Amino acid sequence: MFSAIDRLRRLRVADVMAKDVVVVSVNETMANAAQRFESNEISSAPVVNEHGHCVGMLSAADFLRRDGPVCDEGKIPAGPVEHSVAPGEAGRPLSIIADCDTVDSYMAHAVQSVAGETSLLDAARIMGESHIHRLPVLDGDCVVGVISTMDVVAAILNAFDEMDASRDRQREES
Repeated sequence: MFSAIDRLRRLRVADVMAKDVVVVSVNETMANAAQRFESNEISSAPVVNEHGHCVGMLSAADFLRRDGPVCDEGKIPAGPVEHSVAPGEAGRPLSIIADCDTVDSYMAHAVQSVAGETSLLDAARIMGESHIHRLPVLDGDCVVGVISTMDVVAAILNAFDEMDASRDRQREES
């Protein structure tokens, strides 16, 4: 029964991370990034520079910032403007993201990351202590994957399922 727990303790980030990662460019427009988030059904992505090095993270929450930049000397481009209300914000309008705003202006620049050989439990601790749901997995400065809280939960559930199956087999053999 404890072998399942031992295997869980030995799991590395590389064993459970998503390897097919959507990244966004630091110079990409927020409008383009939003389309990529929607078409790939993701809520965050590592941000890379022109050398492919991870320089930040962009999440769906970054689209809700109220202090975002505007272009053309402080003027918001003409066109339809839609104000949304963030949950729990008592009707306060969100800032408008202009077509020319780049990911660099909105992304989180201070990025926590892990290497593929990091233990799954250490990655879980980092996410828990930092209150973040995804960590880019780096080889040097380059993104090779992403580990999420759901990946951790799935690994824990698999370990418990394995323990239950082992206990059931032991009962049947008795």
